[in-house]
Amino acid sequence: MTATQGTRRIRRIVASVLVVAMLAGAIVTDQAGLGSRSERYAGSPAYAYLTETMECLSYGWLHWIGYWLGAQFSDADSASGQYRRACVAVAQGDFADAEQWLQARIASDAEAPEAESAVLRMQLGCVRSLDGDAPGAAQAAGEAATLDGENAQLQQLSYQFSLDAGDARGAAAALSAYATLTRDNTLYAEIADLYLEAGDYEDSGLYYDLAIEINGEDDRLLYMRGTSNMLLGRYAEAMKDFAASAFPGSSYSRGVCAMALGDIKRAEVCFESSLERGEQANDARLMLAVCHLEDGEPAEAEALLEAYMAAGGAYADVAYYRAHARSMREDYDGAAEDYEAAAENGQFREESLFSAAQCRYFAGDYAKAVQGFEQCVEEEIDLAQSWYYLGLSLLALGENEGAAEALDKALAAGGTNG
Repeated sequence: MTATQGTRRIRRIVASVLVVAMLAGAIVTDQAGLGSRSERYAGSPAYAYLTETMECLSYGWLHWIGYWLGAQFSDADSASGQYRRACVAVAQGDFADAEQWLQARIASDAEAPEAESAVLRMQLGCVRSLDGDAPGAAQAAGEAATLDGENAQLQQLSYQFSLDAGDARGAAAALSAYATLTRDNTLYAEIADLYLEAGDYEDSGLYYDLAIEINGEDDRLLYMRGTSNMLLGRYAEAMKDFAASAFPGSSYSRGVCAMALGDIKRAEVCFESSLERGEQANDARLMLAVCHLEDGEPAEAEALLEAYMAAGGAYADVAYYRAHARSMREDYDGAAEDYEAAAENGQFREESLFSAAQCRYFAGDYAKAVQGFEQCVEEEIDLAQSWYYLGLSLLALGENEGAAEALDKALAAGGTNG
């Protein structure tokens, strides 16, 4: 074979290889979606981070072929081989496979530098997010943000994934770290809201303090700080914020605090104001009814409770309170029915069971009173009083022997008061 023939053959071989490579490139490109990745995951912070940290996702097709071939021939037990396979799986949209390879990569090098480990864990979080595993994404992102606490991007992603997973506490912590790193004091109110949602009222109050320092005494911020203080049992402090705020619901919340402080008259004024403004009106009716009961005004209380139900309020919410109002007005039959309903709904159950039986006794329905007090005795509710009224009820029915036995047990249980 002449040199010229050899050269031509080599050229044909090279040309064939290039054609095969081009065909393979087209197949792999289509499989990996190189041309459409940005469209499929447009706006996804997870994919944006992967694109930024996995260089192969932005390779052209020829460069990509080299990477893809390298992944196929690399050692699957090596860290680089595992990582290459994870990258290829991400490019192909096979996030479940990518997660397995990334987990293997992380496990294969437990002593990697913290910054590198943080990137790998955040990539794992992004893959899980794209695969629909919101809790898993939040967990991995949280680990990444902890490993590299000075990386604002990791904190921001951890915040996003925590939000997606419904983890308000995790989102608050990540956003707080992000705000500190970026010195962004406009985020304090959102951080406070997240801590409040998470039930961390101490931290929510602290961040509302910071937000108020930056934004001034904004009505909403004052109301939310008051809510944090109220939930912490700091009623006097909460009342000050509610009083200074025109945010809807402030009057109602101030009334709740006043009740907690035992200032029933002030509470009534607040609930009446809430009614006048049409803010939480039905809740205000219920609370105002309770205030009237505390003031010894059962007729006014019952009227408000009836209005509460007429406006759509649930009977289960008011059964106990209406029972109390009716009992105070000596409507014992009605009170007994309400107490029984309250007990059935679990509203002050033990007290409601005893009061229902007692109302049956006062109404002269001794048979039902016996049934009620027998249940109280069985459940060991106020034993001395239950035995005592059981004895009186049996005596009223002419069951003298049973009455005597019950009264003896009342004495043994601790005495009676008529």
